[in-house]
Formats: sequence, structure tokens, C-alpha cells
Amino acid sequence: MTNWTEEAARLLPCQWVTRLCDPAYEEICYGCQHRPAVPGDPAVNVPKACYTTVMKTKFLVLVLSLFLTNSVFGQANLTWVDNSTDETGFVLERQLNAGAFVVLASALAANLVSYTDGTAVGSTAQANTYCYRVKAFNATGPSAYSNTACKTFPKLPTAPNAPSGLQVSAISQTEIQLGWLDKSNNELGFQAERIGAGEVKLVEYSMNQTSAVDGGLRRNTRYDYRIRALGDAGTSEWSNRVKTKTWR
Repeated sequence: MTNWTEEAARLLPCQWVTRLCDPAYEEICYGCQHRPAVPGDPAVNVPKACYTTVMKTKFLVLVLSLFLTNSVFGQANLTWVDNSTDETGFVLERQLNAGAFVVLASALAANLVSYTDGTAVGSTAQANTYCYRVKAFNATGPSAYSNTACKTFPKLPTAPNAPSGLQVSAISQTEIQLGWLDKSNNELGFQAERIGAGEVKLVEYSMNQTSAVDGGLRRNTRYDYRIRALGDAGTSEWSNRVKTKTWR
């Protein structure tokens, strides 16, 4: 700092000298101080050596390295690195399928470095890509955003369509033939309901199967049937209901 004389100082206003010493801080040097007038001595700007005051800048340090870790179906687990020491909290934003970012959490606690989004899922219409970014904030303002981290969740499975056109006919005293139309392409199998002889029984058949023989029945007995498809996302509606009687 210039070693000003008092005479020189009288001619110069006080000056702030600022230099950046760290991305998060500023070092402040005050070049001179104002001495008020006293009897027999006018007011003067008295030279003063620099002193260092560490002052936070308006913007906090960028929150780096946002990660999506061990994300599972319907859940995105986020972690980040907290590079500031004076944040009041964090703001987390989410983007869906390249749309606008919206605030997911507006006031996460200071020093928090993880968050679980339990609402991130695909839809039955399409896969969904979720992107996240985070920033710190305090009373003087926000930091810049972190990097953006993204995760795609696959399209949700849908229940299979119901089979149709169920027909049944007795082929012996103890057997009934069933036939139906497969109306879905994602079934895992079929389930037939049989009512007769004082009981209700469920019988399962393979995927893509469209006919079956139901045996071990009582002679001369009426049986009612209906059938539905089974899938990852549940079952279809039941088909039409039909009935027939085994031979005498």
C-alpha cells in the first residue's frame, strides 16, 4: 500500500481497494480513514495501512458434483458435494422430459448433501427422463447451479386386455373343452374360473394359449366358466361367462 503523507492524504478521498483472493471470499483493504476536525486541526483523511477483512461475496461457491445413486423403480436418490460453509440451505429443481425446471424442494437444510425423490416414475404412455440441479442460498443470494444429473425411468407396464369369445363344450362325461381369443400381447398367462358341483375353482393356463381341456369333472353336471389374462401390472377384466353340462 502506498505510504501516503498526511499532506497527500488531504488531497485524496478515502479509497477502497478490493482484490479477489478466493472464489468465495474477498480481501478488503481500506486505504485511509477519515479523522474528524479537532480544535486547531482541520478534518483530514489520514493514511492507514491495509487491514484484511474476510468478507463473503454475494454468490456462494458452486455446488458441484450432483449424482444419482442407486436409483430404483419410482425413486431417484441424489447426492451432492457441499462446497460452501455459510449456506442457509439448498434449492433442488427437477426437469421432466426436457421441459422447464421447476422447484422440487425450496428450502432443504444447510449442510444437507442428499435427497430422495420418491415421485420419479415412468408412465403407462412413455418412459420419463428426470433431470436435477441444486444450488445453495443464504441472505446475500444464491450460488450458481450445480451440474445437471439425469435418470430415465422406463415405461410402466399396463394390464393385459381381456380375452374374448369364450366358448365351452362337453367332450365326455368328465371333460369340457374351452376356447377363447387372446386379445393382448403382454399377458403372462390366463386364469379360468369354473363354478359347478358346489365349488369355485381357478385354473391357470400358459401365455398365448387359446384352448384347454378341463378334466376331472362330474358327469351330467352344469359348469359355468369365464377367463381373464394375467400380467405384470395386474389382471384384465373377465371375459364373457358361458356354461355347459358334462355328458350323462
